[in-house]
Amino acid sequence: MQNKLYIADGPEFLNDQHVYQDKMVGYNNTLPTEVEKRAKILKEIFAEVGKNCIVETPINSNWGCKHVHLGNYVYINSNVTFVDDDHIYIGDMTMIAPNVMFSTAGHPILPSLREKGYQFNFPIHVGKNVWI
Repeated sequence: MQNKLYIADGPEFLNDQHVYQDKMVGYNNTLPTEVEKRAKILKEIFAEVGKNCIVETPINSNWGCKHVHLGNYVYINSNVTFVDDDHIYIGDMTMIAPNVMFSTAGHPILPSLREKGYQFNFPIHVGKNVWI
């Protein structure tokens, strides 16, 4: 749900979420030497994976990276978190340091709306050849 307030505790939001999270945990449990297995799982959990992408473990994501798009030659170091309630686009040749968090979700300023559990989302676009 993009750019609108909503409450994210309904089953329509959680049904597929655990499937993607399980796949992400499977990726996190691979060995660094399991190169082919890792490449296969990356294509299953990410929305898009370009050529020669490297994603160190562990990765963390509330949607298991379902909404994360990787360009070509992207390097993601360990312990990166994607709050991917909306889409996250990472451009070609981008390098991401350890412990970085990308969050598409936000919460209203008004306490009365936060108390009811409202949130909103905006996509993230990271350009080409960026170092974060």
